[in-house]
Amino acid sequence: ETIRVLELLGYWLFYRPALFWFVFTLPQQAWRLLGNDIRALREDFNADFPVHAVSRFRTGVAHSAFTRLDGEIARQREKAGWYIRELESCRGIRILQEGAGDRATYPYVTLVFDDPEARNNALQRCSRTGAGVSQIYARAIGDYPYLKNIVPAEHCDNARLLAERTLTLSTNTFLTERDAARVAGIIRDVL
Repeated sequence: ETIRVLELLGYWLFYRPALFWFVFTLPQQAWRLLGNDIRALREDFNADFPVHAVSRFRTGVAHSAFTRLDGEIARQREKAGWYIRELESCRGIRILQEGAGDRATYPYVTLVFDDPEARNNALQRCSRTGAGVSQIYARAIGDYPYLKNIVPAEHCDNARLLAERTLTLSTNTFLTERDAARVAGIIRDVL
């Protein structure tokens, strides 16, 4: 339980752009250098994982978050709007947005690049900002070794395209408009 509480405090502390690189980007780059794209994106799963009981304290923390939920969603939508306004006129990307009559929560904004190389360049350059820019998936679902007996790889062409061409832009609590403008500027420069 102590470890779980420390993890909660760690999220609260390190999820800020100034420190995010230390716990996310630095390990990610190390795993990429070692040639392990799956581990770099923390997608190395297996069916034998521990299940931890949730204490009263952590249950209380979760319940207290409900009172902030509507405000957090409104802030995430506002931050998504920063990115959308900055990037919607750019050629070479598509921004996945809510449809007519829908209301997205936007925990992140997803960009689909026409050119995988441009996506890779944007990802590399944006990773230095600490603003939570990442990929959704390291690979197509059929290309994960631990899923090879479950998902046939030969039917995953569209999933491969998404894995190679998507980028996510975080709308986390600590992101500022200046952080978003910096990320959007890098993406415009790459395109």
